[in-house]
Formats: sequence, structure tokens, C-alpha cells
Amino acid sequence: MTRISDAAQAPPPNPLEDCTPWPPPPSDPIPFTPDTGLAVRTRLSAFELPDDKVGQLRKAYQLLRDLTNNSPNDPRGWLRQANVHCWYCGGEAGTETGAGPEIHGSWRFLPWHRMYLYFHERILAQLVGDKTFALPFWDWDTAGRDRLPPIYADPGTPDNPNPLFDQNRGATADNRIPPGIVTSDAIGLMLSPTSFEAPGGFGGTSDGPGASPGTLENSPHGPVHIWTGDPSMRSPVPDMGVLATAARDPIFFAHHANVDRFWDVWLNQGGRSNPADSSWALEQFAFYDQNDTPQWVAMSIGDSVDHETSLRYIYNGTPNPASTVTFALAMAQTGGTVDVSPQSRETIKVPVPPELSQPRPAEIAVPGPPPKPVYVLHIQGIQVPPDEQTFLRVFLELEDADARTPITSPNFVGQFAILAMRKPGMGAMPHRAAAHLHNQAFELNDRQVALLRGKQVLSVKLVAVGGRLTKIPYRRAFIAARR
Repeated sequence: MTRISDAAQAPPPNPLEDCTPWPPPPSDPIPFTPDTGLAVRTRLSAFELPDDKVGQLRKAYQLLRDLTNNSPNDPRGWLRQANVHCWYCGGEAGTETGAGPEIHGSWRFLPWHRMYLYFHERILAQLVGDKTFALPFWDWDTAGRDRLPPIYADPGTPDNPNPLFDQNRGATADNRIPPGIVTSDAIGLMLSPTSFEAPGGFGGTSDGPGASPGTLENSPHGPVHIWTGDPSMRSPVPDMGVLATAARDPIFFAHHANVDRFWDVWLNQGGRSNPADSSWALEQFAFYDQNDTPQWVAMSIGDSVDHETSLRYIYNGTPNPASTVTFALAMAQTGGTVDVSPQSRETIKVPVPPELSQPRPAEIAVPGPPPKPVYVLHIQGIQVPPDEQTFLRVFLELEDADARTPITSPNFVGQFAILAMRKPGMGAMPHRAAAHLHNQAFELNDRQVALLRGKQVLSVKLVAVGGRLTKIPYRRAFIAARR
């Protein structure tokens, strides 16, 4: 049976500076085997958690923090657990330790985080000695819950601090998530694509040079991260506002439990399915498990898809979005830098595909199902420094749009957030290239396609509603047909 090597003699890395897994993972992980004897657990809203469950949750996280203090090299401890996210998402370990691939910005995003939450949940259950333990979810989509759940917002007292509270968190109980992020219209935009992996789809495209995130990762996922770190949404504030440190805040796991829940919600709308590509289902990721002598366990994406049968959990309650509007994003075909400051009137011109630049009879271009083929706007090579963030809204043919323009505007086509990978001063931590490039892709609905018809170019306005950047470089953007 594969176990952590007792022979590792190298000094362990400082978990505050280096997110390399420790102890060094074995080269031969154990394949994941579902625990079919485990009772199916129900994850509840953090706003509805009974008092006894709140007490158990606090106890679990206190024990996790104690494990870091008493056994800093135990991979189940608080900092080592948080650094799992850093290793895959914000930082990159040396190749000799087998650093994992970037799991943001592609179809890996949803299944990887599902696995991460599963192993984290089982570790907490082991610590409190209750196999029925389940993580709560932060249902920011529910009316009145666009704020921190009180069980996370309460700092406690000096003699009895709340282990669910994070001092490196800007949002407080008095703050509310700004309009247009978790409102019913925004949730409807996120749920509207019918494809998981197509460009502009719900779950992100396959990995590669042109990979792009899905609608759920773009928003609300990203903006809620940014807001939790800094309610003004200006600065990339650790912990939640920076990928390398996000999982140091316990609210991270409640936030991502709700993100995971929306994967179910999307599938349950009908006419939707997960990728059929075997390369997606067979890809594996390894994690340390909950055992007192932790084992390095490899789980495939296919193992995680049926979470009730394989991972033994379900969610209580599902949202009922009021809107299912499709959204789109557009930028220039050739690269450059665009001024995204709210006061700017600068726009960029996107060439319209030839087959759409010709006028079409008005009676054909009426509201209804999107025409075939589906037109998708691709934005490639968006460059954001690794210690900066941005949250952009995009409007068509509306050069006077600014941060106050609502997402209910007929000219609004979409929004996306790019989180900081690290905070300033984290130079000792290994990270991906400073010139890390991001891609985006969004479906055009029938209204946006109608705007294209008969035009040679389309005017697009990008408005920064979060972050400090006023100019955003990009390499190219283009409209392409998806058949």
C-alpha cells in the first residue's frame, strides 16, 4: 500500500512561502475507490445550518488549524490543505515534484474543484469523528444571501476566536455583493449555454493554447472571489482575492460548494450533458486523503461526475433562476491595448463574418431560437499581471456605457473576472509566467447576431467594474461559427 515516504530527508518548504505538496508525493498514487458503505450526506446552506452543525463545523476547522500548529508537515493541516489550491491554481511547483496542470480556464475547473472539496470534506469528517459530516454551501444566488453567511462573518472573541473567520478578508457582515453578479439576470446568463465544452459554453473548453473558461467560472465565481477579498473590488486582497491564498479562507469551500451545486442545476435543466470526450473523463488528479497516515490518491474526472453514487453527497435545494438569456463578448480582431476605465469612450471594432455582413430579410431575423450555426466571439491573449485582477463588463454599440450601466441593458453582452494569481511580495513562491495569457469565448444570441447583420464591423465597449487596471492588452479577438 502506498504511503507517505518516511525517507524524505530534505527540509520541508515553508507553507507560507512555497505551496509545493509536502511530504513529497509518491510516484504511484492509489486509485480512488468509492466508499459505497458511506451514507449519502446532504450539504446544506450556510444560512440554514442547525446550531449543532455550526458547532461541529467550527470544531472541524479548529482541529484543522491545530493540526497545522502541532504537525506543520501533515498534509491534512490547514496551510497544507490551502496550498493544494495554490499548487494547481496560483503557483507552480518545480517539475521534479510533478506539478499539476493549471485547472482554471478550461473544462478542468469544475471537476477538479469537486475533487478538492471531497477530500477536504473527508479530512474534516475524520477530524471530528463523524462520517456524516458535510460542508455547507454559500447560496449567494438566493434572495437576501448576497452577503457573508453570519457563521463566517463573526470574528468571535479574543478568548474564543471563530475558526471560520479570516482576518485577511475585506468583506464584512455589512457588505453586499454589488448588483449584476448574483442577481437572477446574472444567474440566467450563466446557466443559458446548452453545451458544456464548446467555446462560450457552461463548463470551459478542452485544455490547450486556445482554452477558455465557461460561464460559471467567469461569473459569479470570479467576481465573488474578488468581492470577498475587497468589497470595493479594486485591489487583489488576500486571502480570497488571490488564487495562491484563496483557500486559506474557510469561506472558499462554502463558495465553491455553491459553484459545484450549480453544475447540478445546469445539468438538471434538460438538453445538457457533460463532455463525451474520453480524455476529459480519464484525466486524473491526486490528493492526500483523510487517513491518519495519509495516502496519495488519484481520482479521475469520471470518478467525480456522479457525486451521489461515487462521492456520496447531494445538495439540499436548487435555485430557480428567473432568466435564461444567452450572453456574448466581443473585441478587436487584431491585438492591441484597450482603455477600460469607466470614463473612457474608447471602443474596439470587431470585423463581422462575411456571411453576416450582408443584409438579411427582416422577417427572418426575429426573436427566437439561435440560428444555425452558432456564432462565438473569441478573445485570446488577454494579459493581466499575475499580481493584479480585473472584472470587465462588455457592451455592444454603446460607447457611453460605464460602470453604472445595468446588465439588463439590451446592449450588455457579458462579463468576466480574472483573479490575481499571487499577491505582491510573494516572490519566493514559485508561480507561472508573469505574462500568463487568458482566453475568453462567448456565444452570441439572436439579438447580437441581428446586430451583426449588414455591418462590416461591430463596436464593442469594455468597462472595468473591478480592479485597478485601466488598460488591457490582448492579442486578437474574432467571431467564428460553431457548427
